Amino acid sequence: MRLGPEHLLVSAGAGDAAYASLLDHARAALSAELVGLCERVLELSVAYAKTREQFGRPIGSFQAIQHRCADMLVKVESSRSAAWYAAWAVASQADDARAAACLAKAWCSEAAASVAGSGIQIHGGLGFTWEQDLHFYYKRAVASEQAFGSPAECREQAAQLLLDAPRS
Repeated sequence: MRLGPEHLLVSAGAGDAAYASLLDHARAALSAELVGLCERVLELSVAYAKTREQFGRPIGSFQAIQHRCADMLVKVESSRSAAWYAAWAVASQADDARAAACLAKAWCSEAAASVAGSGIQIHGGLGFTWEQDLHFYYKRAVASEQAFGSPAECREQAAQLLLDAPRS
């Protein structure tokens, strides 16, 4: 059976724009997923720090653990802001939607890998055991860094888009 032009999903020459739009949506969606991953790792880590005792007191009372959890919280909240803006920009087809999606993906993927790594450290290096799900979160975070372009590629694309944008 031979297919004609009426069977095309997009018109000739419009494939690049459709692909770019799909990539923007995918990056924004992945950013939102990674925010959820970060939140869950932080939640597990804080709960563990409250219950795990060392030297007769919960490890959450130690300043080093508190600082690590605070750093994780900053990454969670900043990732949430980046993901929300990217989702809004892509959904409303804002002028900076592509740059916002690229930057959100770059930031959220690096933050997720960092938060997941910190979660493993808070759990005493309990990275690859079946007692916790942290290893799943860590593997997903690291794999997501390369999905839809590495963080460096996404930042480079955003920089080119923003530098080439007309000034108002």
